Amino acid sequence: MATAAVACLALVAACSSGSASGSSSNGPSDSSSSAALAPFKAALQVGYKGTSVAPPTSSPAPKKGVTAWIISCGQSAPGCSDVVAGAVAAGQVLGWKTKVYDGQFGAGGAYDTGIRQAIAAHASVIIPIGIDCNVAKTAYQAAKAANIPIVSINSYDCNDPALKDGPPLFSGQLEYNKGHQTTSEEMNYLGQLQADWLVVHSNGKAKIIEFTLSAVTGLAKEQQGFNAEIAKCSGCTVLTKVAVAPPDESNGVAGQTFSSLLTKYPQATAVWTPDDSLIDAAQIPQAIASAGRLQSLLVLGVQGFAQNLALIRDNKGQSVAVAYDPARLGWGGMDEANRILNGMPSVPEGNGLQVIDATHNMPPAGQNWKDPINYEAAYKKAWGQG
Repeated sequence: MATAAVACLALVAACSSGSASGSSSNGPSDSSSSAALAPFKAALQVGYKGTSVAPPTSSPAPKKGVTAWIISCGQSAPGCSDVVAGAVAAGQVLGWKTKVYDGQFGAGGAYDTGIRQAIAAHASVIIPIGIDCNVAKTAYQAAKAANIPIVSINSYDCNDPALKDGPPLFSGQLEYNKGHQTTSEEMNYLGQLQADWLVVHSNGKAKIIEFTLSAVTGLAKEQQGFNAEIAKCSGCTVLTKVAVAPPDESNGVAGQTFSSLLTKYPQATAVWTPDDSLIDAAQIPQAIASAGRLQSLLVLGVQGFAQNLALIRDNKGQSVAVAYDPARLGWGGMDEANRILNGMPSVPEGNGLQVIDATHNMPPAGQNWKDPINYEAAYKKAWGQG
């Protein structure tokens, strides 16, 4: 998943966080409708509890003399830079040298350039974050030819069913947890949890605008998971699915497109997005406020960043986040890299998700959501450094 990243909430009608019209804390009054909502409520309770588990209790002793090149999808985005920060912190504990290269979302061939610089510097391992095999294939091939291991975080290998672009080039990948091991499985589940939340909080009557970024594999997997789950809601309707290109987040097109959607679909009660950066870049909260629809639109997001959690807390244009801890992805990726360098396979690292809304799992104001498990201490102990 490239960056990977989702957003009243409570079960109370017209709650301060902006439930859609007609929603209530207990769902529909008739028993048949309540029964229809039951599986979504049960799935949502799992999301509220969270799916993170402790990291592996043992790991190989840190490989000596390692220089790890971390290729970031784009340091201007917290969904990339926070993962990098976690990986760098883990590298310090492992006793490794780390070199961070800003891939700048591939602008001007930056992904390719970063990987080739790592090769030229004789990196011990290359760790791409959110950079799929097909977008830097020749550089990945060159790294493999140079016998430099590639251990990816939130990146899809060329042989992944989502890409189908030839044989695998990665030596290992971050594995999440036993229930959702691959990147595709975890992103699919993220979308499912968004749908579960929406069905419950709309009483099974959501009318949805889907607004996403094109050509981002991880986000497409989220959307697939969302649509598969929302299709089980007989009273829910997807009004439209609209995608803008990643560059449109910075050139004004995303905001213009979303404003047009609000005008075109006055009957909409929900907006699905796969990434909080799109919510922010398209100025979705501002557009909804200007349209006077803060009380009638539920906005679904992802990552659990402080500024987006403030929107949820204050009912200012985002309603929920299905959050993950980006820094933990970095720590887990470095553990996988250490295993690969020691000739061992990747293992599930325990990363998971948690649903945050105005009445569940909200951290203190000004703080990003952080995984409740003290994974830093666990990794230090596993590496013999704690």
